Amino acid sequence: MNILQRIAVVLLLMVGLVACSEEPGAQAESAEAPEAMTVAVAPESEIGSMKLSELKTFLADNGDKPTFIVVWTTWCPSCKQQLPELEQLYATHGDKANILAVSLDKSKDVVETFFEKKGALKLPTYWSDEALAAEFGIEAIPTLLIFNKDGELVFQEAGVYPHSMLTVVVDKMVNE
Repeated sequence: MNILQRIAVVLLLMVGLVACSEEPGAQAESAEAPEAMTVAVAPESEIGSMKLSELKTFLADNGDKPTFIVVWTTWCPSCKQQLPELEQLYATHGDKANILAVSLDKSKDVVETFFEKKGALKLPTYWSDEALAAEFGIEAIPTLLIFNKDGELVFQEAGVYPHSMLTVVVDKMVNE
């Protein structure tokens, strides 16, 4: 690899690292922020708290359907790409699976401010704390957690997943 190619690779890696390296709570604006998030403002009551104990209760109480949770933050550009995909999944498959967005921002106020500026999601949205991230060993965001009907974690992986892929997984899990 010649020197120009090496420099290009290093620059691309640096840009990727900088894109997701802002401090939590920073109000970074991405030029690629999805337009699908500009809907009605979320009232304070729509953002619930989903601490670890509440998640366990939720999974126990909603065992008739698989549960898909995207763990995200307001400052993460990749998260801003994943949320519209999750919102679309909720619109098409919300009757077949529990579909949630759980923010790990430093406070619920940060999430509420984000929704006041960007608009609310059309799916259940919660705020949680570091205990949830620690329980599942979440080190990168967005992270998709998938629980089967028995509340057992069957998938956990960071990344952005398209609606088309998520629908296939929901349909397969519903038919098991």
